[in-house]
Amino acid sequence: MFDGHNDTRSQAVVMAMRRPDSVLVVTLAICLSCAIGCYDLCGNEVCQEYPSPGRGKRLVVFQRDCGATTYWSVQAQVLDAGEGLPNDSGHSLMSKGACLGRDAELPSVGVRWTGEQDVLVTYPGLRPSQVTMNGVRVTTATGPPE
Repeated sequence: MFDGHNDTRSQAVVMAMRRPDSVLVVTLAICLSCAIGCYDLCGNEVCQEYPSPGRGKRLVVFQRDCGATTYWSVQAQVLDAGEGLPNDSGHSLMSKGACLGRDAELPSVGVRWTGEQDVLVTYPGLRPSQVTMNGVRVTTATGPPE
C-alpha cells in the first residue's frame, strides 16, 4: 500500500528518470543551433577570370550568394595564379545583375590590366574606387566595358 510519503518518492523517481531525456534534448538543440549558426551559408560562383600580363596574378569576378534572406552581389578578388577562390567576400562591385556577361540582358564587366600590379574594372553605374588586393591596385570606374 502507498502512503503520501511513498507517493512523493515515486514522483521524484519518475522525474529523475525523465530529466536525462530532457537534458539530452536541450543539449542536442544547443549543439544543432551552434552548428547551423557556425555553418557558412554563403557561396561563390566564378563568373570570369582575367590573368595579369605576366600570368602571376589573376582578377576573379564572382557572384556571392548568402541565401534566400539576403541579396547576392557581384564581387572581385585578386588571387595568385594557382590560388583557389576562398569562400569569402571580395571587393563588392555591384549588387544587381547575374554573373556578368552570362546574362544576355546585362553588359559584361570590363577588365583591363595596365601593368602587373594595376588593373582597371569598368561597368555602367559602377561607383569609382581604388583598393589594393594582394599587392595589386584595383581601380573601378563607371563606363562601358573596355
